[in-house]
Formats: sequence, C-alpha cells, structure tokens
Amino acid sequence: MYQIAGAAQMKELDRQAIGERNIPSIELMERAAEGVARAALDLLPRRPGKCRAAALCGAGNNGGDGIAAARLLFLKGLKVRAFLVGDMEKMPPDALEET
Repeated sequence: MYQIAGAAQMKELDRQAIGERNIPSIELMERAAEGVARAALDLLPRRPGKCRAAALCGAGNNGGDGIAAARLLFLKGLKVRAFLVGDMEKMPPDALEET
C-alpha cells in the first residue's frame, strides 16, 4: 500500500536525506525523475519511439524533477516536450541544472 506524503512531510524527508544522510539534492532530483520516467514507461506500449509525452513543470524543485523525467523519456526514444509554468529566474539552482 502506498502512502502519499504532504508538502511539509516531503520537505522534512528531503531535509533529512540531504542533511543527515548526505545525499546531494541533485541526486534526489534525479532519483525522483527516474521513478516518474519508469512509471510513465510502464503505461506505454512496447514501442516508445511511437509515443509522445509532455511534462508540465513548475518553477520549484519538483519542476526540476519533471524536466529531468522529460530528459530521461527523451533518451528512451519518446518525443517529449517540457513546459515551464512560472518564472524561470525563481527556480532553485538544482532545478536549473536540468534546463
């Protein structure tokens, strides 16, 4: 059974991973992107080259996750477009790494 974390819980989990386990935040972003890309690929037919995907990304860290997931799907052969909703100048440094 899955349990969904709220925003405050997720922020605390990120803080613990970064501060207590010394996992770089960019690595957390990449892991999240891999999970999203894997879930998306599980929903697609066996020929991803025939599929298209869109990633709607906000200007926060989750936007970076979405951009990274779009990159991973593109590398798997999908035709992908990522759309940023928000001010790119307000994106955190790790999310900007993915643009």
